Amino acid sequence: DIRASGCMHQVPAWKVGLQDPFTKGNLLGVFQVRQRAVVTSGSYERYFENEHGRFSHILDPKTGKPARGPVSVTVIASTAMIADALATAFMVTGRQEAIGLLRKLEPVWTVFVEADGSIWVDHRLQPVFQPAGASVDRKVRFFSVTETESGDPASLSH
Repeated sequence: DIRASGCMHQVPAWKVGLQDPFTKGNLLGVFQVRQRAVVTSGSYERYFENEHGRFSHILDPKTGKPARGPVSVTVIASTAMIADALATAFMVTGRQEAIGLLRKLEPVWTVFVEADGSIWVDHRLQPVFQPAGASVDRKVRFFSVTETESGDPASLSH
């Protein structure tokens, strides 16, 4: 969790790295942000393993069982509290259900890393997301959450 703040025009944009959930220490990319919080929830740092597999520490409230959604979800929002709540919720709902909710929210941007290694980046992040490391080898896909735009992606870095 990080909150990038400072004077909008006097401080360079913060560069925030996106951890590769499959290879510790590697980055999938870097965001340039200003006046926003960046939070990632994932099943790759805290989990339980047994003979049946690996299970996330994030529980699905409908079933009481570990969430079986994405491997990681990164949310960029106005506050860390909002970003944290949404990142955890989207770990449970998954990308498709999250997209429907994102249409109704304040400007919020997301990145999903699925169990198959695919990387799904909100298309509004294209101006501020630079792929790196493993994401160069894996295809980064951009998705649209909006029928009508909500929020200006340029406000993330400009």
